[in-house]
Amino acid sequence: MPRRLRAAALTLTAALLLAGCGGGSAPTTFDLTAPRDFGRVGASRATLVVQEPTTVQALDSDRVIVRDSSGALSFVGGAQWADRVPKLVQVRLIQTFENGGRVGSVARPGDRITPEAQLLTDIRSFNIDAARPSWSATAPARSAAPGSSPPAFQPEPSTVPPPPKRSTGPCPRS
Repeated sequence: MPRRLRAAALTLTAALLLAGCGGGSAPTTFDLTAPRDFGRVGASRATLVVQEPTTVQALDSDRVIVRDSSGALSFVGGAQWADRVPKLVQVRLIQTFENGGRVGSVARPGDRITPEAQLLTDIRSFNIDAARPSWSATAPARSAAPGSSPPAFQPEPSTVPPPPKRSTGPCPRS
């Protein structure tokens, strides 16, 4: 077999073998939407920095988590969030403040503004609740002036509307 033909056959074989890697269907991607309709609310000229929320390692990913009635966690196969959960929540919080037009300016750390306040959030849960037909997120937040101690706060769970209904099949245990 001539040398060029052998090289072409080898290249074609390698390409076909590599094409099998990761050739599955693309996962369904879910996103959050920042609210727009706020009605009448007071305004402020304050500058606000929204820090990336803190969370436990299990929630610091783009995987969609399911918590069953025993509290065990699993992941929805073939589904993902548009970004890591803390980053996604930070971006949507910033968009919510921008959409509301109630603060002078809102930014993330490193945006070269001198903030009058910071929004600090800790995501404690962000999952589909298999025991009930909904999903929930718990994220206590506090505001603090830069350089000062954050005020004490009482965690208050907040729920968000469920994501669009999609049939993703059974949730595999991980």
